[in-house]
Amino acid sequence: MKVLLLTTTFSRRPGDQIPLFIDEFSRGLCSEVDFLVICAPHSSGSAFRETINGAVVYRFPYFFPYSAQKLAYGGGITSNLKKSLLARLQLPFFVLAQIIQSLFLAKKEKIELIHSHWLVSSGLAGAICRIFLPVKHVITVHAAGVTMLRQSRLGRVLAEFIISHCDSVTVVSRYMYEQLLECLPRHMHQSLRQKTKIIPMGIDTGHYREIKKGSTALPGDKPDLLFIGRLVEKKGLRYLIEAMPLIIDRFPGAVLNVCGQGPLQEELSALVKEKKLEKQVRFKGHVQGGDKDVLFSTADLVIVPSVKTETGDTEGLPVVVMEALACGLPVAASAAGGIPDAVQDGVNGLLFREKDPFMLAEKVIRILADRVLYEKLSRGARESSAGYDWQNIIRRFKAVYKKLTQTGAENKEVDYDRLHREWDNAHFKVGTPTYRLRKKLVLSLLSEVCGNNSCRNVLDLGCGTGDYSIAMASRGLRVTGVDVSGYAVDKAKAKAAAKKIKNIYFLKNNAADFEPEERFDLILISEVLEHMPDDKGLFLKYSRLLSSEGFILFTVPFDSELWSYEDEQAGHKRRYSKDQARELCSAAGLEPVKIYCYGFPLLRFIWRRKAEKKNKSGTSARGIKIFILLLTRFLSTVIAWVDSFNLRTGKGVGLIVLAQRKEEGS
Repeated sequence: MKVLLLTTTFSRRPGDQIPLFIDEFSRGLCSEVDFLVICAPHSSGSAFRETINGAVVYRFPYFFPYSAQKLAYGGGITSNLKKSLLARLQLPFFVLAQIIQSLFLAKKEKIELIHSHWLVSSGLAGAICRIFLPVKHVITVHAAGVTMLRQSRLGRVLAEFIISHCDSVTVVSRYMYEQLLECLPRHMHQSLRQKTKIIPMGIDTGHYREIKKGSTALPGDKPDLLFIGRLVEKKGLRYLIEAMPLIIDRFPGAVLNVCGQGPLQEELSALVKEKKLEKQVRFKGHVQGGDKDVLFSTADLVIVPSVKTETGDTEGLPVVVMEALACGLPVAASAAGGIPDAVQDGVNGLLFREKDPFMLAEKVIRILADRVLYEKLSRGARESSAGYDWQNIIRRFKAVYKKLTQTGAENKEVDYDRLHREWDNAHFKVGTPTYRLRKKLVLSLLSEVCGNNSCRNVLDLGCGTGDYSIAMASRGLRVTGVDVSGYAVDKAKAKAAAKKIKNIYFLKNNAADFEPEERFDLILISEVLEHMPDDKGLFLKYSRLLSSEGFILFTVPFDSELWSYEDEQAGHKRRYSKDQARELCSAAGLEPVKIYCYGFPLLRFIWRRKAEKKNKSGTSARGIKIFILLLTRFLSTVIAWVDSFNLRTGKGVGLIVLAQRKEEGS
């Protein structure tokens, strides 16, 4: 796959003092695609073409002389437009230059997919390429682009044009998704929901975990506070400085290290002098690499006081939040922008109202003064950071790319409504032994988990016609059931209505696209993962929605040697081994509590006969129905009963795994 990455920021030289997440994203992407081309703005002194980490980087000039190019870099395009008339004059030349360069590169390099970062102007260039060239277009929406377009009617029209000419949209936070919705007319909302995924940028979590590996030190009387970010209005540093006298009253030895540069440097330095905080607030300038690691290693708390400016500019999801969590550092942060997506109040940090120095100080003091709370937040920080590792983020983007570029049989849609009608006849009117045995074991485990008083909120992913959802809701739990089949969801709703169960909600949605906004004590994923192109990414996504000490119960088909035509007909991508099931849990920070391998010896014998059939075309949906009808309820019950005594042989037909979120250090 040949990919063109369009961006308005990319490092110009080693040690460049700009946010480097696009550099890190491209570095991870290089190993996952056949050929990566990057199109970025030129800056005086930078090369027009060079190869970096395997990617070919082209930089387009947009004004002459090159030393007068003022729109990109520095404080960022949004900031530069505010403070520089020359930057505003250069905007149309910048947009036109990026469009021309993008069209040229896409045609020259025979690009298959364009990935644009930011709506303006990369998204516009990508949209125009999609009109004139046979390419797919993915756009990642960050905060700055949405802010610019929401400010005018023309901007909203432009947003509508860009979104209409892309095949997939990713946003870095739920807040950014909501802001994007506000940019678009109502008739486009459904289309946006269908093609949008929330995928944040990432970090190297392994690197940051090593920084404070094994550290058990708790803050003392001289806590080390850390702020990292550009010195611009939306970072809200002035409110942290205003809060420092209150923090120092409680912790006289407290020190705040401020890392970053920007246009507000002089103004903020003057505020520090006015508050007589020169000894307690230390401006470190721009830091990266080993210098930043040292600051993280000595820090006790990271503070993110971001705000929404008068123009609407705010955070998507600050990288420093993810870095702090991976270090195991609690975070005190404002509830601005997409920050609440990562900072969960009382789990890995505490949230406060933006622009409120008094509440800011209160939350900081609370974290530093309460040892039990500090340890809890530190554990929660490490646990919640797993989903932000670049490997996981790149895997999720690769799944988006693959879905768009697949052709022919690879992209063949499975008719899940038809399959559910057939399964409904087979499982419920006759009762296949596989389903009977699996249902008995799953209900037994659900009863065990749901008996815990702390289990209140449940997600049933792949709920089918609702048997498990209804069983759990009957115990008084709040259940959300999700299935891709409208037929199955309608049947589930009818069953729940007939039983007069109120605390249950059924939704038609694809597991990969469903984006719940709440946390769950138990997530049931029954016969879903085997259908997913990116099963690891999906499992990780839902594991992050677990409450502290929450459970995931998942079922999958077992043993690739049993692969048959029925797997292909059902849309399966794989069958699993026990080791693969354990790896899923481990990557998501879960500990397997029980693993059942059910279906031995009788079901194993039946499935092996299917797998060994030479003429697979002879096994059709009609043949399956005839086979099932020959199995009377009595015979089906007997087979399920016999096989229920052999759950740990490792020679069955399916796996049932109950896993729990691991405590740090366990």
